[in-house]
Amino acid sequence: MHRTQIEQQYGISFHVPERYQDLNVIGKGSYGIVCAAKDTLTNSKVAIKKVIRCFDHHVFAVRLLREVKILGFLNHPNVIDLKHVQLPFPDRDNFTELYMYTDLMDTDLKTIIQSSQELTNDHIQFFMYQILKAVHYIHSGNVIHRDLKPSNILINSDCNIKICDLGLARGYNDGTNANESVLKGLLKGQKQMKPKLTEYVVTRWYRAPELLLQSNAYGKQVDVWSVGCIFAELLGREPLFRGSSHYDQLVKIFDVIGTPKDKTDFEGIELTDSSYNILQQIKVKPKRDFTSIFPNATNDAVDLLEKLLCFSPKQRISASEALEHPYFEDIHTFNDYDFASSSFDYSFEADATSIPAIRHMLYDEIARKYDHSNDREDVMTRYELQTSMKPPVSTAVQQNNVQQTTNNYQPQSQHYNHQQQQYDEDDESDEGDDEEVEDMDFVGDKKSEQQHQQQYHHQMHHRNLSNAGDDSILTTDEASDYMEESDSDFL
Repeated sequence: MHRTQIEQQYGISFHVPERYQDLNVIGKGSYGIVCAAKDTLTNSKVAIKKVIRCFDHHVFAVRLLREVKILGFLNHPNVIDLKHVQLPFPDRDNFTELYMYTDLMDTDLKTIIQSSQELTNDHIQFFMYQILKAVHYIHSGNVIHRDLKPSNILINSDCNIKICDLGLARGYNDGTNANESVLKGLLKGQKQMKPKLTEYVVTRWYRAPELLLQSNAYGKQVDVWSVGCIFAELLGREPLFRGSSHYDQLVKIFDVIGTPKDKTDFEGIELTDSSYNILQQIKVKPKRDFTSIFPNATNDAVDLLEKLLCFSPKQRISASEALEHPYFEDIHTFNDYDFASSSFDYSFEADATSIPAIRHMLYDEIARKYDHSNDREDVMTRYELQTSMKPPVSTAVQQNNVQQTTNNYQPQSQHYNHQQQQYDEDDESDEGDDEEVEDMDFVGDKKSEQQHQQQYHHQMHHRNLSNAGDDSILTTDEASDYMEESDSDFL
C-alpha cells in the first residue's frame, strides 16, 4: 500500500522515509495508526506507529512522554524495542504527531490462546519463563507495567515473546523511606492530587485485589498477579476471573482463592472505607483445589500459580522468586536473567504540568535519544508541500484544550474519518470487557494472519523446548451497596 492510499482510505497522512516500503495498515484507533513496513536498507520488517493529536489531552500527552522515556530506558530481548522515533515536524513548539518504530511481531498471546493451536506444558513453560524474565527486568529498573494481559504479549513463530504497550507503565519508589508512599502520584504544582497512583489500570480481569480494593499504595506485585492470571489462562485456555464489575471481580477471585481469613492476609493492602463496605458484603468462601480447575497441569505448575495468585501482595511471590521455582527447573540456570542498568528516573513528571512543557520535553527526549540524519529531509519536503496546500482544521476538543492549558497552545488537527469503525486504545472504560477490544499492538499483517498461524503451528509443533450472605469477610456498622468505579484519575 502506498502512502497516498493510506491517506485516502484512513484519512491520515503517513510521512515516512522512502526506505520504508510495502506499507500495510495493521491497526488503527482514534489516536493513531500502525503500519507494517519493510526497511529496504536493513532488509528487515518493522512496525511504524503514527500517533496523532498528541496534545489533545494532558493525560494522554503525559502518558506518551512516559512511554517514550520508559521504552528508551528499557533494553531487554523480551521487551518491545523502540528502535527509532522520527524527529517531530515542524519544530519543537508546534508538532502534533509522532512516528514510533518497533519490532514487527507475528501475533499475540491472546490470539494463540483463543486459537485451536495445541499448547503443551513445554510451550506454556517457555512462554511463562520469558514473561517472568521480562517482568523481573522491568521491575529491577523500578518500573511497573500496570497493563499486563495476553494481548500485550507479542509472539513470533519461533515462540519468542516481547512485552509491549507500556503507555500505562510508571516508575515507583522502592519504599526505602518509610514515611513516603510506596508509589507517588503527586506532581509538582498539583498539590490537590491524591497521593497515590490510580487503581484504574489493567483490564479488569487481570487486576490485582489491592487495585480492586482501591488500596492507597501498591507496588510491583500488581504485575505479578497479572502474570498469574495469564498463566491460568494459558493452562485453561480462557480467563480465570471474568468479573463484570469491581464487586463481581472480587467475587470471582474469592470463588477460586477463597476469602481472606485474618489480618495477615491483608498485609500490603491499605483498605479504604469503601473497601471495608464492599468486603463485608461478600460471603466467606473456601479455597478451591486448583488441580480440579486445571486437571492437566503439573503439580509444580499448580504450586507456582497459587503463589502468583496470592491475595496478599506481601505474601505474593516476586518475579525473581518465580524464576527460581521448580516449575522452571528444566530450562532455568542460576542467575539466568538480566537486571536494568539503573533505576528509572521519573522525576521529570514533576515538570510535566502543561501541554507546552510536555511538548518540549518529548521533543528534547527524541532529539537526544535517536539519530535523525536519515529520516528528515525527504519526509519534511513532502510534508511541507501538503500542509502548505491544506490549512489546519480546528476542532472543538483542541479549542477547549487551548482555554484549559495556555493561550499560547495552538495545536493543528489532522483530518480523520470518524465514520469508520474504530477503537480507542486510550479507552479505559470497563464497558465491553467481555469482548475486549484489540489494542494497537505491533503485530503482523492481519490479511496474512492465517499464514502466520499455520507457520506458528508448524514451528511450535516441531520446536524442541529442553453475591452476599450471613457470613462475610468483614463486619462494619455501615454498608455500601457497591464500590463506585472511577476513571477520572489516569495519572
